[in-house]
Parts: sequence; structure tokens; C-alpha cells
Amino acid sequence: MILLEQNEKDPYFNLAAEEFILKNFDEEILMLWQSSSSVVIGKHQNPFKEVNLPYVLKNKIPVLRRLSGGGTVFHDSGNINFSFFSIPEHKDKMIRFEHFTHPVIRFLNNLKINATLVGKNNIVAGNKKLSGNSAHIFKNKILHHGTLLFNSNLTHLRKSLTHESENFPTVIDHSIHSIKVPVINIQKLIPGITKQTFFEQLQTFLKRSFLITQTRSLSVNEKKKIKKLAQEKYQNEEWIYGYSPDYHFLHQTDRDKIELEVSKGKIQKIHIDGILKKFEENLKGILHAPGEVQKLFQTENPTSGTRLMTLLGF
Repeated sequence: MILLEQNEKDPYFNLAAEEFILKNFDEEILMLWQSSSSVVIGKHQNPFKEVNLPYVLKNKIPVLRRLSGGGTVFHDSGNINFSFFSIPEHKDKMIRFEHFTHPVIRFLNNLKINATLVGKNNIVAGNKKLSGNSAHIFKNKILHHGTLLFNSNLTHLRKSLTHESENFPTVIDHSIHSIKVPVINIQKLIPGITKQTFFEQLQTFLKRSFLITQTRSLSVNEKKKIKKLAQEKYQNEEWIYGYSPDYHFLHQTDRDKIELEVSKGKIQKIHIDGILKKFEENLKGILHAPGEVQKLFQTENPTSGTRLMTLLGF
């Protein structure tokens, strides 16, 4: 296994890097990385079910969809991510959460944190989660990745992932739903350690655990290809919103009511009660995504556009 040093903080680049490495590297890799503030939903999730979209849009926190399944997580500069790229010998044992989480747990235990694996993919201390994990198989390779909440902004985390008002849309679908659990920052459990020290100690421990002796960085050409993938896929609303399983959307505000049938992210059927009904035909067939709605109304009908954004769940 090789340690890949990767210092980019752009969340789109980082998710694209995971896909690029999984599909193009033949070596087994460990990568530790961090992203700026962002909400990352699982591959088979629906952002309208998982994310407080008005809050994240107001606070300019981007929503991304990752390659692997599982639940929604929050990234920021206080969150440390680990990614393992492995080539298992036995095809019937491709996904091995314990194999990759146990060294992380042993590291936390060495720091006097009573961390354990709960279920197949959550690391907890007491009854509070400090790490979520997921995996993705590509041919004979597997990506296993997880989070470590060190000193994340838990206010942003909670408000980004929680529908605090009864006035949120009703969404009926068959997507994978996140399980809401209490979370805790590692720094609260060991207040005497800095994030940099924690990061360095974690890296050293994992290098020893997986017998890593080689280190490399991404080449200029590899970074160029990753940036292209980030732009074409991970920044694309067709992937972020359009990949959601089909859903029924109902939202009623003080003045308006809307009902949608959405397939492959696009509005197939629409019914609006109220003064905004005249925009039904404009909205039919477009991607149910904030950028698409803004693009449609930002010049000719900015006031109606703002009202429609709210009605459509943004």
C-alpha cells in the first residue's frame, strides 16, 4: 500500500480524486484528506430528503453526491477523511468495513477514547457518532472511506442536515435514508491535542498498521484529469440532483402549493395552486435543482423566481 499525499481542500476535486484513483490506479492506496464546508449525500440518496437546502444555499455550503452509498455526511476543515483503495484477493470479501475501521479504532483507543464500531459502518464513543463509513466496488477494486469529526462546526452540521421547520416539503421516494444520530467532536474527548498533531499521529499509525513504506503525490497530469472529472460530473446538477431515485414532491407555503412527479431529476408532472400557477409550463421538464430554477427566472421574473425557489424546496 502507498500513502498518497493530497492537500486539496476543494470538495468537488476530492470526490473526483477518489473516483479517478479507484478507476486508474493499480496500487493499493491510503489517502488522508480534508474538504472545505460541504454536505455530501450518498449515491442513492435524495437531497430533498437529507439536506436543509434553504439553509445550505443561504450559507453557501455546496451539496455534493459521492460515488459510494450510505448516508449523508458533513465536511469542513475540522473533519478528517480517510480513503482506502484496495484490491481484495477474494471476491466474496470485497467489502470489509472491519478491516479498515479497526486500525482507526485502535488509534482512537490509544488516545484513551473508548471508540467502537456500531453496526457495520459507524464508529462511536459512548452513544455519539464520530465517524461514518461507506464503500464502493469497481471491478476488482474497492474504495472504503470514512470521516473523523475532530473539531467540526457542529452547528452547521446539525442545521445542514436537519429539517427544523414543519414547513419543509414532503417527499415520497425509495431512496436510502440517513439514520439521524447524535455526534461528537474528537477534540472534546481529548482537548489537549491539536488537529495537526492528531492528523500526523493518525497518519503514522495507519502507515504502521498497513506496512506503508512508499509515499507519492498526484502528478500535474493526474490533477488536470481530476479537475476535468470534477467539473463535468461532481459540479454538475445532473449528477447531484438528477441521480436521485424518482420521487413525489409536495410543498405548501402560506401563499402557494405545489405538487410534482420527478423522474431522473426532471419535473414530469406539476400542479401549482396560487398566483404562481402561470409558471407550470415553464417548470415542466426542467431539472428540479436550484441552478436550473435560478437560470430560468433570474432575469425576467426575479421576484417570482425567489418565490418559486422557496416553493420548490430551495
